[in-house]
Amino acid sequence: MSVIIVNTDRIAHYSIKEYKGLVTANQVVGANLFADMFAGLTDIVGGKSGAYRERLDILYKDVKKQLSQKAAELGANAVVGFRIDFDEVSGKGKSMFMVTCIGTAVVIEPDRYEMYEKLHNLNVYLKDGLLTQEQYDFEKNLIESNNENFLANDVKRRAEMMEEERKRQAELEAAQEEERQRRAMMTEEEARKKDVISEKSENLWMMSPEGIESAEVPYTLKGNTMDEVIINLIAEDKFNEAGKYYMEETGLDAESSYDYIYKLFENNE
Repeated sequence: MSVIIVNTDRIAHYSIKEYKGLVTANQVVGANLFADMFAGLTDIVGGKSGAYRERLDILYKDVKKQLSQKAAELGANAVVGFRIDFDEVSGKGKSMFMVTCIGTAVVIEPDRYEMYEKLHNLNVYLKDGLLTQEQYDFEKNLIESNNENFLANDVKRRAEMMEEERKRQAELEAAQEEERQRRAMMTEEEARKKDVISEKSENLWMMSPEGIESAEVPYTLKGNTMDEVIINLIAEDKFNEAGKYYMEETGLDAESSYDYIYKLFENNE
């Protein structure tokens, strides 16, 4: 895609349809390259000065090419507000010469109102006898073809965007269907466990081996199995109490209890 680059904020005969963001490019060379060239400079009009200008032109073209590529990658077809700087960067006994350019990547389109105005003027010129019918037809076709080229590109871009959106939606629906099927295969207890752990994962910091050691198991417990009791305690943010219950049921220490409950969350990710 050809990218128009200008140092103004607008481009004649075009309107800005979308701003894509800032784009930058730079090129760095050793400053000694230019120092060597100046060392042999004998005539400011000719000689080495021509080679110096040629090198600067090459750097200028390189950064503009980089800028154009970056703008195209963003889906832009123009860069406005183009600025370029030539600087010397020194440090640790070394000196480099850097060329930096910056601009705003945009999507432009032919100004439709300008096209309508041109077509109106053509009609006036034809009626006033300033144009022959052949000249009128030629100019009219030229104006309309330019606009048709834009419309074709615009339709293509919209079709590509719609296709990307369709793919994203299809991927989302596939993931949701996979989750539904997986949950359908779960028992009620497994589904409850997954939901509680997912909901309470942000509160896991409340649990610690020391907290488990000093916790007291509630007198009334809910659940028919050890896992059910632990999940119900976690649902009430009683992480340390769940750990203490596990200790009492298994005879293991607080560290082992901490690791067990932590892995419940880890395995649920």
